Order: sequence, then C-alpha cells, then structure tokens
Amino acid sequence: MSSCSTNNFCCPVTCDKNFFPNQPLIAIKRCTPVRSPCDNTTETDIYIAPQPQITPSELASGFISLINTSRDCTITLTVVDEAGTVPYPIIAQDSIIVEVSQLQRMFIVCDGPDPLDFCTGTLEVDLQYISFA
Repeated sequence: MSSCSTNNFCCPVTCDKNFFPNQPLIAIKRCTPVRSPCDNTTETDIYIAPQPQITPSELASGFISLINTSRDCTITLTVVDEAGTVPYPIIAQDSIIVEVSQLQRMFIVCDGPDPLDFCTGTLEVDLQYISFA
C-alpha cells in the first residue's frame, strides 16, 4: 500500500508538512456600496496594494463580487493582478464574480447615456494574504 507522500491520487496537493504557512493568514471581508459618475472617465479606486512595492507572495488573493444596480450605466471593473490588467464590463442590473491572485489594484469606471448620472451597485470583497510581519 502506498502512502500519501508517494501517491498523487491519494494526496493531489502536497503532503509536505510546510503546506500551510507558519505566518498568520489575514482575511479582508468588506461589503460596500458603489457610486460613481457615468462619465466614462472618472476612475474610482477600490483597492491599491500597500507601498513600497511588496513581493508577489505578500499580495492579496481571493474573490470580488460586484452587483450593478444601475438603470442605464455599465460599470467596468478593472483588475490588475498576476494575470495582468483585465477589464470586466458589467451591464446594468447584472453582476460578476472574479477570482484574483496577487492583487495590485482594482478600480471602476462607469459609462452611460447621461454623464451627469451615477452608477450604483454593491461590492463584496473577500481577500486573504499572509502576514510577514
């Protein structure tokens, strides 16, 4: 009979004793309303990684959920992480869930027929990072 240390079927993730980090895992969970002008130019920052620049292993990872409750505005959520810079357009009355890894920045830009109008929505953030302090 083979043990987990030699059998990937039994143990598809590493069986190394150091699989779980010795440093504390910090969780960031937030739910917040979104409101930004529908002018297609105003960038509303949601998250910016701490400065000075930290190593990739210290950057947060997790899930972002955005619900667009606007009547006419499209919210574009732009995520800058290990995958690069990726825009996610969310049309009015729609939603999206995005997985992020090594998150550096996240912002929204709203666009709609009336630049004096505001887009609205709800943002839920569930991020984790390892504390190296």
